[in-house]
Amino acid sequence: MAFLLPLRGSIQFQRWKFRAAAKDYKMALNDAEGKSAAPKECGFLLTELGFAEVFCLKPREGKQKIEDGLKLMFQGPSSPGFLVRVLRKHAISSMVNFDFQGARASAKAALKIAEDAQLYDQLQPLKRIITMVRSA
Repeated sequence: MAFLLPLRGSIQFQRWKFRAAAKDYKMALNDAEGKSAAPKECGFLLTELGFAEVFCLKPREGKQKIEDGLKLMFQGPSSPGFLVRVLRKHAISSMVNFDFQGARASAKAALKIAEDAQLYDQLQPLKRIITMVRSA
């Protein structure tokens, strides 16, 4: 049943129940670490937890978790779609932390991956982020 925690966390997040989402992601991460899951899986869960924490008014802690999760995801072969979404979340958390240079770097890296992997649905949101941080 623990494998459903990330899904429930995503549903909670979409319903703006950020604390509940963070709790679900934390439980899923603890379960994955306890089972010695692959680094990319733990990294993904860490990024989800971090993004939820940004919305729980813990922007620095959330951004740090996203960065730590990204490092784990880049260790193993993660899918381009997951990497693009996580880099976009890093860009958003960077903006919240007034790190506009970091936001731009993450958005540009995500845009490159999205273009190379032909993830056309991801291009416009990333271009909007780049435009926003260019003007900041």
